[in-house]
Amino acid sequence: MRPLSVLIVGATAVTAVIHLSLYTDIILLLNGFGYAALAALYVMPMFAAQRQRVRWLLLGYTLVTFVAWLFVGARNTIGYLDKTVEAVLVVALITEIVRRRGQQDEAEGETAGQDTDEAGV
Repeated sequence: MRPLSVLIVGATAVTAVIHLSLYTDIILLLNGFGYAALAALYVMPMFAAQRQRVRWLLLGYTLVTFVAWLFVGARNTIGYLDKTVEAVLVVALITEIVRRRGQQDEAEGETAGQDTDEAGV
């Protein structure tokens, strides 16, 4: 697994654990399960061909979570810590999406139809 992918999975796992640890609030609990499910999809080999879509889904999920926190989230240490992790996750996902898109464009120029994401996470 590439370092950027490790960062993405790690940040997703950290924010999932933070949300799951706040189990007294059903919305946060469900949000934690969502992050855990997306982290699992990201690393599962059977979804390797769809990994770019999973990245986009995880990016959208993270952005919605971040924006929702701006309106209704708790302004405390754990809230700020989690938003920092989510900001790192957003930057890592955008970097990986752009990088993979560039690789896909190059691959399509050489051999049409190959998905370069299947070789590695």
